[in-house]
Amino acid sequence: MAEKSPQMLRLEQAWNSVEQARNEYDRNVKTAEDSFNRVSKQHAKAVDKAKAALEDEKKRWNSPVAQFKTARLYRDHVAAEDVQMPLSSAVTSTIQTSGETLVLTLTNGSTEVKVNAGSQEEGAAQEFSRQVREMGQHTQSNIAEHEKALTELNQNVTAVINSTQDIEQAKKNLEYARAQKGAIQRASLQYEQVRSEVPQEVQKAFDKHNQRMKASSWVVPIALVIVIIISLMLFMLLH
Repeated sequence: MAEKSPQMLRLEQAWNSVEQARNEYDRNVKTAEDSFNRVSKQHAKAVDKAKAALEDEKKRWNSPVAQFKTARLYRDHVAAEDVQMPLSSAVTSTIQTSGETLVLTLTNGSTEVKVNAGSQEEGAAQEFSRQVREMGQHTQSNIAEHEKALTELNQNVTAVINSTQDIEQAKKNLEYARAQKGAIQRASLQYEQVRSEVPQEVQKAFDKHNQRMKASSWVVPIALVIVIIISLMLFMLLH
């Protein structure tokens, strides 16, 4: 193999600098793209988790309301005046007598539920007290779960906000990586400068060398594909 001339070596070195700059650019863009895709998936998971937790909490919060709707209420225990049954700062209720009907109003923020109970059973004060007490305990339990769920919801919302910020940062990083073509441009200009300084026969020799290198880079993959195809054909014939 003939020894390369200094001019050929200069040209080859300049070209290698271009290739190195391109490879570095591609790696940086690929890294930024992978990061963006990863945080995008994390954001989607955070949103789904927050939505699911919110739906679960809606169902949980409806539970004490349903208990009040279906409970047996008795007019005779209440006398004539209103009875206040404070359950928490979030839930208040008022029991009133209105003619022959008992009215329970349960208020949770802007949600108000009224339950009417007839007066078919007389003298059921103890039963009524027991049911009201059970309902109050059940509601307190649900309120505790509700407060715990609110903490979790806040954490989920924070995760969504953080992942949104991560996406924005990853997007900026990707845009920055894609914009960093200066090294390629500088290396290309240097290559063109070196190329213009060497004789045409050196340029042609270098171009032929590059073409051979590109052609040889396909030999191994093509040979591998041929080997795989032949192996599959032999396998099918033998079986």
